[in-house]
Amino acid sequence: MSSMVERVARAFADKTYAGGSEVWDTLQEYERTAFYEGARAAILEMRSPTEEMLIKSPVPAIVMPGDTSSYGDWWRAMIDAALEHSQK
Repeated sequence: MSSMVERVARAFADKTYAGGSEVWDTLQEYERTAFYEGARAAILEMRSPTEEMLIKSPVPAIVMPGDTSSYGDWWRAMIDAALEHSQK
């Protein structure tokens, strides 16, 4: 299974070069590296949820009694995990 960073990098490449077709295997290494860097930057930027995201989150409604974590904490942990498990 590919990492989230690779999935985003591939999506960027597909939209950039072929309007949605699979092009990843035809790219040069420097092109893949550029898409990986762009994907990491985009995912990192998403680390801080927007106010709209926090308002729409179902998580506060299902948090267990006594749990002081917030949806923002959970969101950042998931983004951090996606970045940690990337191949590049």
